[in-house]
Amino acid sequence: MKIAVIAGTKVDTQFGADILNKYNVETVNLAMSENPNDQTALQYYSKEQLNELFNKKIEYAKKNGAEAIFLYCNSLSSIVDYKKSQIKFDIKIVTPLEVYENVRGDYIAIMAANGASVSKIDQIITKNNKKTISIGNLELVKEIEKKITPKKIANNMNLEALFNYFKKIHVDKVLLGCTHLYYIKDVLKDYGIEIIDPTQKMLEELGIA
Repeated sequence: MKIAVIAGTKVDTQFGADILNKYNVETVNLAMSENPNDQTALQYYSKEQLNELFNKKIEYAKKNGAEAIFLYCNSLSSIVDYKKSQIKFDIKIVTPLEVYENVRGDYIAIMAANGASVSKIDQIITKNNKKTISIGNLELVKEIEKKITPKKIANNMNLEALFNYFKKIHVDKVLLGCTHLYYIKDVLKDYGIEIIDPTQKMLEELGIA
């Protein structure tokens, strides 16, 4: 099976490819931008321009034998009209957003890259949950792009203090609303709050896990 990974930067595109490769899936890797700053700027293009670029990536993917699209980016999933593209190109597109429809908790903290993705995820989560707190942190994404150790990233960004605050206000689940955060998930688990990561459910949706 060959699957196209489309994500915001080369780093999270490679993260997605690495995950699929573990299941012996061949990938076509298609980053939408070079770095987190460019990715964020990309989201403030006209929606029409962004969808055109997205559709060109899908067209390239299909020409290169991709049977499905692993849209491994919350920000892009929140902005592009991927459902329309799915119909147009007759190809399955799996995103993190569908996973969030089934998330339940008493008080959910959403960690994402920027305001665009936080807003969309919060909109989905609040349909079925009473309380959320949302944080967009592009600086954390930039640290992850440096590929230093997850523990050092957590120390640099003082994430333990953030999770202590979550505990103080009785957050019971933390949703990783940015695929970059998969890289530091194991460190975050050590802070004692349940972590919601959409990756596994996305793989199940593709039928490979």
